[in-house]
Amino acid sequence: MSDNQLRIVWIYPDLLSTYGDQGNALVVERRARQRGLDVARLDVRSDQPIPTSGDIYLIGGGEDRP
Repeated sequence: MSDNQLRIVWIYPDLLSTYGDQGNALVVERRARQRGLDVARLDVRSDQPIPTSGDIYLIGGGEDRP
């Protein structure tokens, strides 16, 4: 990743992507690209550390009940 990229970090899509959260990540990424921004998206699974270098962090709400 370069210093002039917009870094989008999607946290725990394997656990919390129950309400169309992938669509949110795609829309943010697409809208940024439409505005001429260089975009890097990182999907961080629950077994991976969360990076501190992100510009935008997205996280889903998960289930309301177990």
